[in-house]
Amino acid sequence: MNKQPFLPGLAALLAGPALAAGAVELELGHFDLAHCREVQWKSNGSTSPIFRYGTQTIIVHAMIDGPNINLESRLSVVRECANLVSSRIGMSSLAWNPARSNDLFRASLLRCLDERNYPDEIFTIALKTEDHCQ
Repeated sequence: MNKQPFLPGLAALLAGPALAAGAVELELGHFDLAHCREVQWKSNGSTSPIFRYGTQTIIVHAMIDGPNINLESRLSVVRECANLVSSRIGMSSLAWNPARSNDLFRASLLRCLDERNYPDEIFTIALKTEDHCQ
């Protein structure tokens, strides 16, 4: 019996579930705040500060991890539920306190996915923010 074809097949079978898992990062939206100030230093013989003012924007992302989540059929359902949940909670709540909002977002997202008969388990859900001064 030739064992060569069997070994790659067994390796693919064992590695399959591990390779199927992946994380996605979805941008949920942004929240604009009052003006912000950035300091830039100008050096023309002596160093002096230059103040620039702009709009401060907080961008909210959801990091979601689970098997097969990168498949378009799964990702579209996850994206739809994430957008629905973030609009219900409100971008200001998500942007101001993602640590506190994370439990509410997670429970609401899992409920939404369950209502749509999402076939796979979701391992982790975490909110992340980025702060930009434009």
